Amino acid sequence: HGAAPDVGYELLPDDVVDRATARNLDVGISLEELESYLAIQQVLIMAEDLELAVNWYALPRKKPSTQPGSGGQSRGARHRRFRSENRERDQHRYMTQELARGDSAPVIASLLEQYDIRLQESGSAAAWGGAGYVSSPVFSIGEETFVGRQHLPLIRARLERAEP
Repeated sequence: HGAAPDVGYELLPDDVVDRATARNLDVGISLEELESYLAIQQVLIMAEDLELAVNWYALPRKKPSTQPGSGGQSRGARHRRFRSENRERDQHRYMTQELARGDSAPVIASLLEQYDIRLQESGSAAAWGGAGYVSSPVFSIGEETFVGRQHLPLIRARLERAEP
């Protein structure tokens, strides 16, 4: 209840992206994840605002977690539990009737078609899949990789600050 929390990323002096790198953004999405669906329009708006070329990649299907259950009290177990709880809250918050049917792939595919987005199957996606990404979407700017749509404000701020 009340106003949204004021969350921001403080840019450090060395948080500079060179102009050539700042013109391209690689985005990996999964057709199975709500977070990918929620990020697509945000990426398109940012791309238009900042005149970015966006390369869209299909992420491979996520492998099931091999981590022990979330009942433990270790830092890792708590982190997995908090991440899972946050995903559930997001799903309830943003769930549409279409997505509630259980299979998000057709809904995401329809959104991609609406914006004429063609997913590439090679390139960065192969590296992301091999690295065992934990969520989608995945963003890459030059040599840096960001996992999750929560990084979009930071990515935007860094790209806006790009060196001429």
